[in-house]
Amino acid sequence: MAYDQSISGRAKARAGGGKFGSIRAFFLLFLIIGAGLAYPFLVRPIQRMMAAKSWEAHPCTIVNSNIESSRSSNGITYRVTIRYRYTIEGRNFESSQYGFADDVWSSGYKSKQEILDRYPLGTNAICYVNPRDADEAVLHRGWENNLLIGIVPAIFLVIGVVGLVFSGKKNLEKSSPLAATPETQNADGLLVLKSGQRRGFAFIFLTLFALVWNGVVWGVWGLTHTFLFVIFAGVGVFVAVLAIREFLALFNPLPVLGVNRQQIAPGETLRVEWKLRGNIQRVRRLRISLQGQERATYRRGTSTSTDTHVFANLEIVTPTERENIASGSATLLIPDGTMHSFAAGNNEIRWSLRLLGEIPNWPDINDDFPLTILSVTPPDHEQTSRRSS
Repeated sequence: MAYDQSISGRAKARAGGGKFGSIRAFFLLFLIIGAGLAYPFLVRPIQRMMAAKSWEAHPCTIVNSNIESSRSSNGITYRVTIRYRYTIEGRNFESSQYGFADDVWSSGYKSKQEILDRYPLGTNAICYVNPRDADEAVLHRGWENNLLIGIVPAIFLVIGVVGLVFSGKKNLEKSSPLAATPETQNADGLLVLKSGQRRGFAFIFLTLFALVWNGVVWGVWGLTHTFLFVIFAGVGVFVAVLAIREFLALFNPLPVLGVNRQQIAPGETLRVEWKLRGNIQRVRRLRISLQGQERATYRRGTSTSTDTHVFANLEIVTPTERENIASGSATLLIPDGTMHSFAAGNNEIRWSLRLLGEIPNWPDINDDFPLTILSVTPPDHEQTSRRSS
């Protein structure tokens, strides 16, 4: 059996976790950014809002009332500024805190004007004073729509947590590739393989990412340079399109694959049985093959890179008739000399059954079913002759 050129030789020092180390670092960054921004913009204001429920009500007088504005390339944002005086035990105090989201600038002049209409200059009002610190007071201790901005970093936080949990589980599975076992047997006694594709995960991740990215670009940061805004907005639209594509793929027919052996050695025959569940009328062409991939992790300067290379692609079946696309079976003799499955710190040889279904004007079926190619130990006389030579 002929193989393409290996990429193993380019693997350098151990990469501290390989590609999963990089993935976990990516999600860890999301978690840190989300936690760092969600606390001041969402968690802390809500904590103060809840604490203010027990603050004491005192009369106060509005001494200043206006709306500040800030202009950028994305438009104008506003912030309410109200200053008021109150007296506690004969001492005069002043505060400029309207609510617990005063530091947030946002669009919508009308809502700001409505607040000013309730607190014109010279108006007598009620403020709420912290009994432990008379210098701290607030006019409005309830919910403010500006706090919704804190949901953006909260989504970052959720993505980071979910990503770390998922990548950790996936890393644990990858650490022992030969331990993978099928879950059930079908009526013919074949082992039903579990797809390596997680339907729905990509859609959820891309949707959350698109919400966070577009929320930040369009609603929070407000880029000052038009050219940069177009680039970042374009990335947001592209990710949103990918999320829509993954959503459509959820409605594809579901493939079920059964094999006579999940762990098979060179020289043995692999029997594959397939069945598509769902609307198979849309599937124009089906192809099942045994694919070998090599993954090598190495360093380029200070960064860690992972290359994936398909070195073998053995076609098993390409049915043309509609009924054969819906279900069928085929066999493949595993060639002698086939490289066995292997996993180490920087390198991995991974085999899988690839099922591709072409659907016109729709995302194609693309499922991956892990398979283990076993290592074959040479007979004793061959080992002896090799040692003597």
